[in-house]
Amino acid sequence: MRVFMSDRQPFFVTATLGAACLVLASCGGGSDTTPAPTPAADECNLAGSVFLVAGNTAQMKNNVYDDDGTSIAMTQVSDFVINGGASLKGSGGLIEIAQTTKGISGIDSGTTARINFYVNYSASEEKIFGFTNANTAKGMPVSTTYSFSPTPSWPINPTQGTPYTNTYTQTTEIMGAPSSQTVFEVRTYSTEQITTLAGTFAACKVRYDSTRNGATITSYSWKVGSGRLKGHLLKSVTAAGVRTVEATSLTVNGS
Repeated sequence: MRVFMSDRQPFFVTATLGAACLVLASCGGGSDTTPAPTPAADECNLAGSVFLVAGNTAQMKNNVYDDDGTSIAMTQVSDFVINGGASLKGSGGLIEIAQTTKGISGIDSGTTARINFYVNYSASEEKIFGFTNANTAKGMPVSTTYSFSPTPSWPINPTQGTPYTNTYTQTTEIMGAPSSQTVFEVRTYSTEQITTLAGTFAACKVRYDSTRNGATITSYSWKVGSGRLKGHLLKSVTAAGVRTVEATSLTVNGS
């Protein structure tokens, strides 16, 4: 299942279902029809994101693409619920972004994955503590917990063109069995007007460079930069520009 996550993008590993999306800078509304373009204003500032506020809900429908970036491998729908007062591995007072992704058509059609992200926000930074992933593999339930130490932090309002870095240990526990690896991650932010299947938006574009075991993987994502849909993932591509995920419709709080 493939799991794609906006600001969580580097963590969104490829599994077999394709869960698209999310989090951390997020949404601002809209409907299951093409949203109107939104005006440009602080596109990469997390302030105003739906994913920052407990009680909010959001939905994303998207395509996941084959290696050619054109053929659709599957379609999905992801529902998000933002909860307060959560905890992970002894860290409390966190925001939990609960994501349920269902395969609608294509490979893994009918499969459901549940991913919970655990984050904390201050006036100046976002801290990502980790996430859990529960799905079914070959008829068997599989649960995985990912935690990060020291907790990586990213600016709430980044300066465009400035690389931000974090080095941390990712501990992965699959059915309780742990393994660890060191991650060096770089994020660089910019803004761009983009037209997608979900509409035309002023967007925050993020370049992700994630180095693990000596190998660096680069990818890019675009997120809605203003308006009710602020923070929703619009599109992700590889370093070569090959499309992996693209949103087809976005909603917030049911509309």
